[in-house]
Amino acid sequence: VDAAAELGYKVILGSKDTIDWRDHDATLIFSRATEGIEGGDLVLMHPTEETAEALPSVLAFYKEKGLAQCPVSETLGL
Repeated sequence: VDAAAELGYKVILGSKDTIDWRDHDATLIFSRATEGIEGGDLVLMHPTEETAEALPSVLAFYKEKGLAQCPVSETLGL
């Protein structure tokens, strides 16, 4: 953390982990990305085929709940 700060970086941690790198299952990824979601949550996803498959449904769910995706810097108020 100190080394990152010295280089001007912020260290962040996702509050929702889809574990998409391990469980290549779009339904499971959707469930993990949406269950208990709240404004300000940081959802960790990787560029996998199954994540790309789940993403439109995840974003539609967020929109339905009045949530929007935005850059991490905006979420952190940077």
